[in-house]
Amino acid sequence: MTKRKALTQTTWTTKTSDQQHLKTQLPPLNAVHSQLQQLEIPTNVEHICPTIAPMEYQSFHTNLSLLSEVKKNNTPTTALQQLALATINERYPPEEYLRIYIDGSLSKTDGKAGAGIYSEQFSYYISTGSNKTNFDGETTAITKALHQLILRPTAFKKAVLLVDSKAAIQAVASNKQATLQIVNEARKTIKLLNR
Repeated sequence: MTKRKALTQTTWTTKTSDQQHLKTQLPPLNAVHSQLQQLEIPTNVEHICPTIAPMEYQSFHTNLSLLSEVKKNNTPTTALQQLALATINERYPPEEYLRIYIDGSLSKTDGKAGAGIYSEQFSYYISTGSNKTNFDGETTAITKALHQLILRPTAFKKAVLLVDSKAAIQAVASNKQATLQIVNEARKTIKLLNR
């Protein structure tokens, strides 16, 4: 009833001097924090997607180009192979780099993916399981090769992973949050190698 009277009142009421001052209010964030405490809601901040600074990859480099530009569709396979080998030999001389060749595979008959790794220090093939993709094989191979490098810290000064999957290279090298655990594992291993 009092609200109706206040709404229908057409004249201003005179305020006394003590009523003319504005009431001090809490800043919006403090008010929210106060409400959360009253409702007993925890206020600790949990970061959902941790950011990864590009500088954490200071000794990790990617290169997706050959020594010269070519159109893959218009270039014979033997010419592409020769250019790839020339690029590897020029950029990563065997005297300076431990070369690690990596490949993922997918069997069309049973749907199983695998990861192959070869270097002068180690070589093996592992299955990544059923219902996987070639990408899973590639990223698993990268991660397992990085693990092998951690186990052999004195066996090399520089190492290069030669990967034929642009998608796998970009996934591991990206600063965006990864959805696949194997990609996050590869990134963590790179951080360990950088120490």
